[in-house]
Amino acid sequence: MNKSELIDFVAEQTGETKATTQRVLDGIVDGLKTALAKGQRVSLTNVFTLESRFSPAKKGRNPQDGSEIQIPARYQVKFRPGKSLKEAANKQK
Repeated sequence: MNKSELIDFVAEQTGETKATTQRVLDGIVDGLKTALAKGQRVSLTNVFTLESRFSPAKKGRNPQDGSEIQIPARYQVKFRPGKSLKEAANKQK
């Protein structure tokens, strides 16, 4: 499911217009980005938890030629699914 399919689904489920649903979804995404940029943890109970973690610089290898490269330090988003997402994924056909 991509973003437009999600907007269509939520609009149909809630009876809202697609435009309103898109604004709400964009607001949620902006809120997630803002919280992660501030180093805050985002948790929707039983759905998911997001947190920003620091990954220090390290050495790696170029898979094409095997030469050593330096991987810069960066922040990465850690995603942990909640109970309801895990259960939904396990109900696949």
